Amino acid sequence: MMVDVAIGYLRMGYRPIPLITGTKRSLVKWAPYRARPPTENEIRSWFGSGSRNIALITGNGFVVVDVDDQAMVGTVIERCGDTPMRCRTPNGMHMYYSMPEGGLSTTVRVNGQPLDLRCDGAHAVCPWSRNAAGVPYEWVGGIVPAADLPRIEPSWLQDRTPKRVVMPAIAFGDACSAVRRARGYLAHIEGAISGQRGHDRTFRVACVLAIKFGLTEEQAWSLMSEWNEQCE
Repeated sequence: MMVDVAIGYLRMGYRPIPLITGTKRSLVKWAPYRARPPTENEIRSWFGSGSRNIALITGNGFVVVDVDDQAMVGTVIERCGDTPMRCRTPNGMHMYYSMPEGGLSTTVRVNGQPLDLRCDGAHAVCPWSRNAAGVPYEWVGGIVPAADLPRIEPSWLQDRTPKRVVMPAIAFGDACSAVRRARGYLAHIEGAISGQRGHDRTFRVACVLAIKFGLTEEQAWSLMSEWNEQCE
């Protein structure tokens, strides 16, 4: 049963959350579980009845490289190191690693390649979930406790392109108002769906938060994390 699978993940150091069947969309508000793992009682209430997909909250000491093109798996191994914990997805591969010192940020289209980096503020769908067409997520090899994952070599994944820093033209006293207006804007934006130009929508939303609302990176990241809960 999925409840036993979820408790097994929890006991191996991961933070499982329930997803709506056939989707990547969370069934619960999962932001609190970035700060603490769910309890076994919470897991039993989520997975004890009905059909669920399941995901693991990333960050918390581990990172997932989400590879959309199977041909890129060899390149990831060559540049980032090998890992015994891999999940075959309906479209590619999830590769699990230990977080390096200094951490990493969640990133889409790393170095312009068909792969994403899932860290804090993200989650990775895992077995025994299925997509809407019924295609399963499957472990390739075994499941490794979070504490035993190999450390990733991050240099290739870090964008070395100089970034243009835009200083927001916003007074300190107006910051709370800007955040409220930005949150209201996000409430009317449909969640981004991977494979349906979701990356483009996410990029546009980030630009609006920074340019139109003048939010700082910290303010925008917090709102993007909230919005991410409805995204796929």
